[in-house]
Amino acid sequence: MKIKEILTESEILDEISRPEMSDAETILSNAGYENLGSGTFSSVHRKADSPHCLKLVYARDGGYRDFVRLAMQYPNPHFPKFKGKMMKITDNYYAIRMEVLERSWFLGDETEIMSNYIKFLRHQNNLSTQKVTPLSDAEEINLKMNELEKSQPGITKACEILGTKSKPTSWVDLHFGNAMMRGKTIVITDPFI
Repeated sequence: MKIKEILTESEILDEISRPEMSDAETILSNAGYENLGSGTFSSVHRKADSPHCLKLVYARDGGYRDFVRLAMQYPNPHFPKFKGKMMKITDNYYAIRMEVLERSWFLGDETEIMSNYIKFLRHQNNLSTQKVTPLSDAEEINLKMNELEKSQPGITKACEILGTKSKPTSWVDLHFGNAMMRGKTIVITDPFI
């Protein structure tokens, strides 16, 4: 039996070739994976009809590793579902499998509310000196979060986890590009840098 037959695709990348991230993206593309999107520190790839995608993340994005740790430790319907643990491929990047989610370009107001609530909680818990903008009034932040909770049950708890249990080195970077949808449920995908 060949070792390739035993290992999954992400394990093949980890155990055999250990390519740099750009080379891994080419390998995935040549193996039939579609690039679903990318950001400053990551890219997401999916093989047709697979229920999971593979996210490659640069090692310098410690905020994402912190988020994955929190999402696994404190499951919430507003966090992605990961399959397996984050694997270090090289000193420069990691990979993790996660559920496939849908992009929504209409989450600007919601992500601003969540971002301000998380920043407010982090500031209250002395986890950050990051400013809460544009909302600065605690009563208004709580009122808007309570309204969002009505349409997205559990979202307040998700934000509380991120706002009270994240590492002080993580910087809140939650905007419409860092949230997706699972049906009608908002899923926070990458709230920190």
